[in-house]
Amino acid sequence: MTNLKMEKIIIREAEKVEGEKGNWQIIFKEIPVFIVTDEVHNRMRIMTPITEEKEINAEIMKIMLEANFDKALDSKYSVFKGYVWSVFTH
Repeated sequence: MTNLKMEKIIIREAEKVEGEKGNWQIIFKEIPVFIVTDEVHNRMRIMTPITEEKEINAEIMKIMLEANFDKALDSKYSVFKGYVWSVFTH
């Protein structure tokens, strides 16, 4: 996947696109999504906020951490700046 191919898909599918090749901020089905790529090293990260951290109780946090360990594979959950995020890395 190249940035050019990715950009074509993003422009076709997203409701709003900002940024530049390799660093996009998009709106997809009314959800903010951040996409960062590194063509040289064949890397990609797609991130989206899920909810505010304060909305997650200890039980849900435990489930997310367990999923990070053995179920989520390339997708992970993270907490950053007060939000719970879903992060896909390749």
